[in-house]
Amino acid sequence: MAQILFIGDLHTKTFLLPLIDKVIKRHKPDHIICMGDYMDDWDASSTENYESAQKIFAWARRHGNVTLLFGNHDMSYYSGTCDCSGNDIDILDKVRSFFAENLGMLKVAESSGNWLFTHAGLTRDWAHKYIGIPESAAEAAQLLNDLLDTPEGQAKLQTVGKGRWGYDKPGPLWADWSELNGDLYPGINQIVGHTPQRTCLENVSGKGERLWCCDTFSAYRSGERYGDGSMLLLDTEAIGSPDWPISKGSVTIIEQPNDTAFRAGYRKKRQRKPGLTSQRP
Repeated sequence: MAQILFIGDLHTKTFLLPLIDKVIKRHKPDHIICMGDYMDDWDASSTENYESAQKIFAWARRHGNVTLLFGNHDMSYYSGTCDCSGNDIDILDKVRSFFAENLGMLKVAESSGNWLFTHAGLTRDWAHKYIGIPESAAEAAQLLNDLLDTPEGQAKLQTVGKGRWGYDKPGPLWADWSELNGDLYPGINQIVGHTPQRTCLENVSGKGERLWCCDTFSAYRSGERYGDGSMLLLDTEAIGSPDWPISKGSVTIIEQPNDTAFRAGYRKKRQRKPGLTSQRP
C-alpha cells in the first residue's frame, strides 16, 4: 500500500460518497481506509441507519480496495451491547447480522510500514494492560484484530477512559484525542478518527511519533456541518523528516473538492433545529 486515502466517520451521511468518489478519481489511491462509525447520525431513523450501512458496504465492495474499520458505534452493534450514544436498539439484530455476514470487510486495525490505523488510537497504558508491548505497527494491528474473535476481546476493545466519561483505560475505539496525545503508544505513527475536528489535524510527539485525526464529517444536531470534510492521503514510501527516523511517510490534507455541494448535502440532510448544537462523538 503506497498511497492510502483516509475517510473520516460518516455517521449515516451517504450523500458524501459521490464527493469522496471525486477525490478517489483525482488521486487514484492504492488503498482506501474508512475510519468507522457508519451509522447513528443525529435523529436518523432506523431505516436511514440500516440503509446507510448497506450503501457504504456496497460502495466499498464496488471499489474493491477498501478497508472498513470498526468504530465504537459499530462495535457496540456487533458485540450486542448496543450501549453507545445514538445506537438504535430497534435495528440491533439486523445490524449485528449484517456485520457478521460482511465481517471479511471489517477490521479493528490496519497497518502499513510504521503506521497504525484505528478508529480512536492506541495508548501506551491500554496496550500494556490488554495486549502487551507490540514492537511494530503490524504486530499491534494483529493483536487488536485478534480481540475481535471473542466476547472478552470485544469488551477490551470497548473500554472507555475519563476523557469520554468512563473508568478504564481509553481503548482503541474510544480514546479521546486528548487522551491519545497524553499517552501515545511509543515508536509508532498513527492515523485515527473518532474525535470531531474542524479540519484534519496533526500532532507530533517529543520523540517524533506522528499522530493525525481525520474526523471532519461531523455535524451539529441542527444539521449544520462542524468539520470541513477534508481527508488524508498517506504516501508510505515517501521520506519523512530526517530528524526522526520513525517518521517515514508523507501525509497530505485533501480538501473538499466541491464545497458548495458539500454544504448543500448537509442542508438537505437535516432541517435546521435552532438551539441544538451538540456533536455526535
